[in-house]
Amino acid sequence: MKYLLFILSVFSINALAGVTVSPDAKIIAMETYTEYGNGDVIFSISPSEATCSDGYYLRKVDPGYDANLSMLMAAYHADTMVVVRGRNTDRWDGAPDKDFCKVYSIRYVTE
Repeated sequence: MKYLLFILSVFSINALAGVTVSPDAKIIAMETYTEYGNGDVIFSISPSEATCSDGYYLRKVDPGYDANLSMLMAAYHADTMVVVRGRNTDRWDGAPDKDFCKVYSIRYVTE
Protein backbone atom coordinates (compact mmCIF):
# COMPACT_ATOMS: atom_id res chain seq x y z
CA MET A 1 0.00 0.00 0.00
CA LYS A 2 2.82 2.44 0.85
CA TYR A 3 4.44 1.60 -2.47
CA LEU A 4 1.22 2.37 -4.34
CA LEU A 5 0.82 5.73 -2.57
CA PHE A 6 4.42 6.62 -3.40
CA ILE A 7 3.90 5.79 -7.09
CA LEU A 8 0.68 7.83 -7.22
CA SER A 9 2.33 10.83 -5.57
CA VAL A 10 5.22 10.74 -8.06
CA PHE A 11 2.82 10.69 -11.01
CA SER A 12 0.76 13.51 -9.49
CA ILE A 13 3.82 15.71 -9.04
CA ASN A 14 5.02 15.01 -12.58
CA ALA A 15 1.59 15.76 -14.03
CA LEU A 16 1.70 19.28 -12.57
CA ALA A 17 5.38 19.96 -13.27
CA GLY A 18 5.74 23.27 -15.04
CA VAL A 19 2.22 24.42 -14.18
CA THR A 20 1.96 27.95 -12.82
CA VAL A 21 -1.03 29.59 -11.14
CA SER A 22 -2.01 33.17 -11.83
CA PRO A 23 -3.29 35.54 -9.17
CA ASP A 24 -6.99 36.43 -9.26
CA ALA A 25 -7.07 38.48 -12.46
CA LYS A 26 -9.18 40.06 -15.18
CA ILE A 27 -8.87 39.32 -18.87
CA ILE A 28 -7.62 42.53 -20.45
CA ALA A 29 -7.02 41.45 -24.05
CA MET A 30 -7.92 38.61 -26.40
CA GLU A 31 -6.72 37.96 -29.95
CA THR A 32 -7.78 35.25 -32.37
CA TYR A 33 -6.01 33.99 -35.45
CA THR A 34 -7.83 32.74 -38.54
CA GLU A 35 -4.96 30.77 -40.01
CA TYR A 36 -2.15 30.51 -37.52
CA GLY A 37 -2.58 27.20 -35.76
CA ASN A 38 -5.97 26.88 -37.48
CA GLY A 39 -7.52 29.32 -35.03
CA ASP A 40 -5.23 29.85 -32.04
CA VAL A 41 -6.38 32.29 -29.35
CA ILE A 42 -4.08 34.31 -27.11
CA PHE A 43 -5.14 36.40 -24.14
CA SER A 44 -3.62 38.54 -21.42
CA ILE A 45 -4.62 39.04 -17.80
CA SER A 46 -3.96 41.66 -15.17
CA PRO A 47 -2.23 41.18 -12.86
CA SER A 48 -0.14 38.64 -14.72
CA GLU A 49 1.86 35.70 -13.45
CA ALA A 50 5.63 36.31 -13.72
CA THR A 51 6.58 33.34 -15.91
CA CYS A 52 3.56 33.82 -18.21
CA SER A 53 3.86 37.58 -18.26
CA ASP A 54 2.47 38.10 -21.77
CA GLY A 55 -0.48 35.77 -21.26
CA TYR A 56 -1.77 32.39 -22.32
CA TYR A 57 -2.83 30.57 -25.45
CA LEU A 58 -5.31 27.96 -26.62
CA ARG A 59 -4.88 25.79 -29.69
CA LYS A 60 -7.93 24.97 -31.77
CA VAL A 61 -6.85 21.30 -31.84
CA ASP A 62 -6.86 20.99 -28.01
CA PRO A 63 -9.75 18.91 -26.61
CA GLY A 64 -10.92 21.65 -24.20
CA TYR A 65 -10.70 24.50 -26.72
CA ASP A 66 -14.44 25.19 -27.07
CA ALA A 67 -15.16 25.06 -23.34
CA ASN A 68 -12.17 27.24 -22.45
CA LEU A 69 -12.90 29.77 -25.17
CA SER A 70 -16.51 30.03 -23.96
CA MET A 71 -15.32 30.62 -20.40
CA LEU A 72 -12.83 33.26 -21.56
CA MET A 73 -15.40 35.16 -23.59
CA ALA A 74 -17.97 35.07 -20.80
CA ALA A 75 -15.42 36.23 -18.22
CA TYR A 76 -14.19 39.01 -20.50
CA HIS A 77 -17.68 40.36 -21.23
CA ALA A 78 -18.90 40.03 -17.64
CA ASP A 79 -15.67 41.45 -16.20
CA THR A 80 -15.34 38.31 -14.06
CA MET A 81 -12.15 37.46 -12.19
CA VAL A 82 -10.34 34.28 -13.23
CA VAL A 83 -7.44 32.14 -12.12
CA VAL A 84 -5.48 30.62 -14.98
CA ARG A 85 -3.14 27.70 -14.64
CA GLY A 86 -0.66 27.46 -17.47
CA ARG A 87 2.18 25.25 -18.61
CA ASN A 88 5.24 27.49 -18.59
CA THR A 89 7.24 24.74 -20.33
CA ASP A 90 4.98 24.88 -23.40
CA ARG A 91 5.38 28.33 -24.97
CA TRP A 92 3.34 29.57 -27.90
CA ASP A 93 5.37 29.25 -31.09
CA GLY A 94 3.43 32.11 -32.70
CA ALA A 95 5.53 34.57 -30.68
CA PRO A 96 8.70 32.80 -29.52
CA ASP A 97 10.12 36.01 -28.03
CA LYS A 98 7.07 36.43 -25.75
CA ASP A 99 5.96 34.64 -22.59
CA PHE A 100 2.64 33.03 -23.61
CA CYS A 101 1.99 29.80 -21.70
CA LYS A 102 -0.35 27.01 -22.76
CA VAL A 103 -3.62 26.99 -20.79
CA TYR A 104 -3.95 24.09 -18.37
CA SER A 105 -7.18 25.28 -16.74
CA ILE A 106 -9.35 28.33 -16.19
CA ARG A 107 -11.40 28.93 -13.08
CA TYR A 108 -13.90 31.70 -12.31
CA VAL A 109 -13.29 33.46 -9.03
CA THR A 110 -16.25 34.71 -7.03
CA GLU A 111 -16.26 36.53 -3.76
